[in-house]
Amino acid sequence: MWWDYLKATLLIILIIAAAYYVTKFVASKTTGPRGGGEIRIRSAVSLGKDRQLVIAEIGGKAYLLGVTPQHVELVGELDPQKLDSGRPEESPEPPRRDFSREFWERFRGTYQGPEK
Repeated sequence: MWWDYLKATLLIILIIAAAYYVTKFVASKTTGPRGGGEIRIRSAVSLGKDRQLVIAEIGGKAYLLGVTPQHVELVGELDPQKLDSGRPEESPEPPRRDFSREFWERFRGTYQGPEK
């Protein structure tokens, strides 16, 4: 009797393991390359509910795309160099303050303002 329970348990474990490995195998064959390092969204602006214009850079070329839930349409091709020429230089990130130190200084009453 206990032998039947052991066989049933081993069979269930075998079925679960087989399903897991079959799923992993099928997923590796059906999905494309991971990462997407060739596509970069440069900018996006909403035009209303579920509608937007997107500037996407693909393989060194920039495209203006109209995007809706039903489809994506190419509006036009843009020059990536012209996109960067009108943009002001980004300012460096302001220095981060130490939260713990500032908290305890405020708690003790010795806080003297942000450091320059």
